[in-house]
Amino acid sequence: MKPKKAYRLWKRGKYFAYRLPGMKTWKTTEETTKTDAEIFVVDLLRKGKSRTTMTLKQYAEPYFKYEECPHIRRLLDEGKSYTRRTAQQNRGWLDKHVLKDEIVNKPIAEITRADLIDFRSRLRQKLGEKRNTVNKVMGVVKTIFKEAVFREDLQSDPTAGIGNIKEDRTPPDTFNLAELQLLFPVDTLGPWAGLEDHACFLITASTGMRRGEVLALRWEQLHVDEGYILVDRAWKDAQTEGKPKWEHVRTARIVLFQDRVEKRLQELKEKSVFTAQSDYVFCDPAGNPRGFTWWKKHFKAAMDTFDPETKRRLSPHGLRHLLATILRVNGKDPALIRASLGWYQERTQERYEHISGEDLSVLDIE
Repeated sequence: MKPKKAYRLWKRGKYFAYRLPGMKTWKTTEETTKTDAEIFVVDLLRKGKSRTTMTLKQYAEPYFKYEECPHIRRLLDEGKSYTRRTAQQNRGWLDKHVLKDEIVNKPIAEITRADLIDFRSRLRQKLGEKRNTVNKVMGVVKTIFKEAVFREDLQSDPTAGIGNIKEDRTPPDTFNLAELQLLFPVDTLGPWAGLEDHACFLITASTGMRRGEVLALRWEQLHVDEGYILVDRAWKDAQTEGKPKWEHVRTARIVLFQDRVEKRLQELKEKSVFTAQSDYVFCDPAGNPRGFTWWKKHFKAAMDTFDPETKRRLSPHGLRHLLATILRVNGKDPALIRASLGWYQERTQERYEHISGEDLSVLDIE
């Protein structure tokens, strides 16, 4: 059941009118669409006395609804990125874990840091060892309160100083160079079902590119003979194409297997009818780009053939981890590694590097 809104709308002629609890007459919003009228009323409710009387449930009602959310609208107006997929995920956390808790019935201006810490404790009891989920839910709550302070709907932020719960991080399973030779042999397709998925994940292993970046590749971005790929676009979600993560356009070096990458892409191009510069490299028979489901399905099928017994937690992202380790062990400049793989911070880079004696013993970069 949808939560009851704190206002009513009625289209009267050209414009939408609104009525709040206690109002005896309707007043015009001077807006011609329902979405704009809802934004008008929500903004109105946050002004004056209403900002001290609105419950958290009322205040949070439009948050992370892509067309209505004041936080998302502000970021987009400022030229920043916020995907529909992220909005949908955050709205899910809000609906499932926040709006069903008793804290939402309290006026937002009266919620204290103690209330939020108690809310987090209830979350932990409810979610058990899912500490990452607890942190994500708290992140949603923090966003709402920080935006309220930014808009001067609140004088202070009660979430300030509330940190994340420490997670028990188990390092992901990854590959080694000997396994890469088996995954991407010179003369066969190895465990891959076809040339397209072989080439797709070979590029991932050779450059460390992210899933959304690889699937968004067009032929015009490939400069394989010069040893690099221009990463200037990526799928932000299943329908939205934009700049790569952090808006960071970069040159991804082909670190491993350059000859194999060139060979496989040439073979793929010869078999494809979509070879214009603006065509997608990895596409279906109609020329539409391959999606996230295709990526997951084809990688899993290859791993079921390649590693059916040990059941390691292998993922395409493990290829990115391995490449970062290889570059670091080979003494490459950390700043250049970050530039090629698309990181800004050293601490992010450190999470990807798994340096060990075994890594040192198998180094053999083509």
